[in-house]
Amino acid sequence: MLALVEGSPPTYCLPWDLGIGEPGLERRLLAAGDRWFQRMRADMPGSVRMPYGWNTALAKAGLERVGSFSRLVDLPAPSDEAARNYVLEHIAWLASAGDEFVTQEDRDILRRLLDPEDREYLGNREDIYVLGTQTVHFGWRR
Repeated sequence: MLALVEGSPPTYCLPWDLGIGEPGLERRLLAAGDRWFQRMRADMPGSVRMPYGWNTALAKAGLERVGSFSRLVDLPAPSDEAARNYVLEHIAWLASAGDEFVTQEDRDILRRLLDPEDREYLGNREDIYVLGTQTVHFGWRR
C-alpha cells in the first residue's frame, strides 16, 4: 500500500484581526505560500504538472483499490502547549516561505508575533487554535 497525506484546505490558526497590522495576515501568508510552492515546483528540473487529483494519479501509476479519507483537525482555543508550538512553527514556516510575497509591514508584524520578547508574541495569546483537515490518499499494488 502507498499512502500520501496532504493538508487541504489550508489549516487556520489565527484570529482574522490580531489587533496589530492589517487584518487577514494569515490568509495573505497562505496565499504567499501558494505562490512560493507554485514557483518552487516550476523551478524543479523536469517538473511536470499534474492536472488531476491524487486518486487519479495513483490509478494512473497502476495502483488498485485507490481511495481516500479525511480527518478534521480541531484544536480550539485556548491551546495546549503542543498546539501552541505547532502554531508557532506553522506561522514561522509560512513567514519564511512566503517572505518575498508579503509586504514589509507584514514582515515587521511577523517578526513581532514570533519574538518571545515582544508583547505581541503569538505564544502568549489565548485565542490561537488549529483548524484544518488532513486527507490520506491510498492505493494498493499486487
